[in-house]
Amino acid sequence: MHRRTLLGSPAVLLARPASAQAPALGAPKPADFPNRPIELVVAYPAGGGMDVTARILARHAERLTGHRFIVNNRTGGAGMVAHGYMARQAPSDGHTVGIFSSGVFLDGVLRAQGLWSINDLEIAAFINYDPTTWILATRGPMQGLDLQAIVARAREAPETIRVAMLPQSTSEFIIDQVERATGATFVKVPFQGGIPGMTAMLGGHIDLATVFFSEFRSQLEAGAVRPVGVAGATRLPNLPDVPTFDEVLGTSGINWAAWRFAALPKNVPAERRDYLAAVIAAAVADPEAQQEFLRAGVLLDPSLGSGTAVRAAAARLFDSQLRFLRDSGRVQ
Repeated sequence: MHRRTLLGSPAVLLARPASAQAPALGAPKPADFPNRPIELVVAYPAGGGMDVTARILARHAERLTGHRFIVNNRTGGAGMVAHGYMARQAPSDGHTVGIFSSGVFLDGVLRAQGLWSINDLEIAAFINYDPTTWILATRGPMQGLDLQAIVARAREAPETIRVAMLPQSTSEFIIDQVERATGATFVKVPFQGGIPGMTAMLGGHIDLATVFFSEFRSQLEAGAVRPVGVAGATRLPNLPDVPTFDEVLGTSGINWAAWRFAALPKNVPAERRDYLAAVIAAAVADPEAQQEFLRAGVLLDPSLGSGTAVRAAAARLFDSQLRFLRDSGRVQ
């Protein structure tokens, strides 16, 4: 992953005045669409970063259009159930939309065994992105340690620090990069998502959780957790005192985020595809929605408002991920 930026262009948190007008839709509504609720498919459990994003999007898309949007958490297989469903089984009538992250590309390369790939989906609209963060409990044997001290302990006492991760995902790749850069050795503990891992950490079953800000915000406000490192190119605006991994370790490239977008099955009629993309773009640009995304701690990028820009940015991102997979020996 490139150190400067995930997408090749700077991205910022947006907060428009509440008085600003929501943008008009950029595509006409098809005469016969939608004729039933639009299902937003999320690959991970309720309460996680993807789920929060989908529910904010659903509320504001519904408010702007009057259409019914429902969120369906198709969990299982660490994301593979929903990813495979959208790529191979979901109807191509526009009533089913995947709210996915860049992890779907990794699944298609690493775990789909040739049954499907990202090319079986059509990227319709960008939503937001959210750098991954390591957190620890404020009580227990790890309390008071910063990232440098954690790495030093994992180097001096190998395989004594347990870190939650989602297998074959960015959360596992962070651990691998830290180990290669420092000589430390951690114990990888698999979970279905960030929330289950954080719950296990708070219960004392593991030492570090790998989560997004929206997943640990309430626990942070309650004083139960403390973030120690951000896998981003820069510090997060809402966590200005938390350093990046690259800052602490002197590395360049421990930069992983959930790059979230709306995906459709192939062969959705063009007028429906364009309308859905316009609705999602309008909902993301809505001032009220942006305030909610801001509070959730995610990043928005105003340069990705068109389908052409989104697809070009996605191609750059997926190419950088493929380079990492090749360089790390995960694919040939």
